Amino acid sequence: MERAPGGLLDTTMRLLMRKNSVYIAFIFTGAIIGERVVDYGINKVWERNNVGKRFEDIPKLGTRIE
Repeated sequence: MERAPGGLLDTTMRLLMRKNSVYIAFIFTGAIIGERVVDYGINKVWERNNVGKRFEDIPKLGTRIE
C-alpha cells in the first residue's frame, strides 16, 4: 500500500529537513517555547494551590503587631 505524495507531514518534513541548520533551529526553538509553556503552567498550578501561604500573601510582613 503506497502513500499519496504531498501530504501535510511530507511537506513539513521536506521543509524542515532540507538543511541541517533549519532543523536544528526548529528543535531549539521548540525546546525553548516548550520550556516556557511548561514553566508558566507549573507556576500557575503552584500559585493556585498555595493561595494565602505564599510570602507575597502575608500583609505587612516585618512589622510589629501592637
